[in-house]
Amino acid sequence: MQGCRHGLQTETVIPSAARDLLKMARSASKDPSLRSGRQRATRSRTIAGTRIERGELTLSAIEQPALRQPVTLAVLALGAFAIGTDGYMVIGVLDKIAATYGVSSAQAGQLVTVFSFCYALFAPLCGWLFSAYDRRSAILMASSAFIAGNVLCGFADTYVAMMVGRVVAALGAGMFMPLAFTIATSVSAPARRGTALSIVFGGMTVATALGVPFGTWLGQVIDWRLLFLIIAAMGAVKFVMLAALLPALPPDGPTTLWARLAPVGDRRVLTTVSITFLAVLSEYVFYSYVTVVFADVDFLGSAVLPAILLAFGIGAIIGNIVVGIVTDRLGPRRVLLLALAAQTLLLAAIYLLRQVPLAAIAASFAWGAVSYMYLVPIQHKLLDLSKAAGQMTLALNSSAIYLGIGCGGALGGIALATLGVPSLPVLALVLGIVTLVLIYARF
Repeated sequence: MQGCRHGLQTETVIPSAARDLLKMARSASKDPSLRSGRQRATRSRTIAGTRIERGELTLSAIEQPALRQPVTLAVLALGAFAIGTDGYMVIGVLDKIAATYGVSSAQAGQLVTVFSFCYALFAPLCGWLFSAYDRRSAILMASSAFIAGNVLCGFADTYVAMMVGRVVAALGAGMFMPLAFTIATSVSAPARRGTALSIVFGGMTVATALGVPFGTWLGQVIDWRLLFLIIAAMGAVKFVMLAALLPALPPDGPTTLWARLAPVGDRRVLTTVSITFLAVLSEYVFYSYVTVVFADVDFLGSAVLPAILLAFGIGAIIGNIVVGIVTDRLGPRRVLLLALAAQTLLLAAIYLLRQVPLAAIAASFAWGAVSYMYLVPIQHKLLDLSKAAGQMTLALNSSAIYLGIGCGGALGGIALATLGVPSLPVLALVLGIVTLVLIYARF
């Protein structure tokens, strides 16, 4: 049966022991006393967790098979992990990709730029184009595109083919993540929707902490192309599991593109989203080329880069855990200013300390912590603004993040090609200062 109470759309397998109760419910819904005028519009009953209202029968998500919900959330988190690893993994093997295709590191870095640009574009666009589709079908299409893109990257024999693969993978990723968040809330009871969202988003966090550094290390010992095929295999597991687990999930209904972009017309939203863009831009002009920064640095007989990325990821997890508490105590504005100021200084310090591995690793840990702290105060502000500007406010912020990543890769590539590696921390410092001024004046 299908229910849609509280915005949920779920298909429930009814145990045989409950069928008699459902028959009672249907009989109650046909009771003449419930058919008369005003009574039909207002009276309702609840039998064994089944709500009868206006002669219709609805089931909450909690009546689903006990194991299906956590397994579904775990599979959605796996999808988020695969996307997070895929999105950033290129950074860790940038030098090897450049050597394979005979291009510069700046050109190879544009693979990050293109993926991020396409993700920023496809996330809201696909939400509009596929809003009338059954969500189960839509997320399976997204998974198929993601798998195809990574298979293409794994077998690409030219730089252009590799670029096309990144575009296709970004299409699948940008379409998958908004659907994953929507489905996570749809299969969860209202009281557990926050937990469901944190489980799915946790896949992205774990990708940053473990997927990217592990992928970077693995790329040093095997052919880097195999990394994309491993990601494609994870995507295939996700596809099969979702196809088996998900019931038919009716669409939310068609919406116009202009309706989705309406929050941009609110000046406060536009300013806050601009802060997101500039903060991410200041970080990714450096992070996109961290492979180049540490290209000739060893630690304990091997490349230091995997340790740098692992320290960053562990810091990100810790920062993500404590930022909520800190924000509640200090307020969003103060936390945002402190986190951005710390990140701006740390990026310069990491470059200056790059030949001192232990110090660079420690600084990268701190960088990871503050990197994940500056987004939460912004989201906190946008949650308040979304009450007046619309629910697409947070989705636009997600697009701003990936637009910042893409522009950071592009701008950092230009600086690297024209001015060399030392220009990257300088550019990050300047952009960080500009962002801090905007926060101080407008946030």
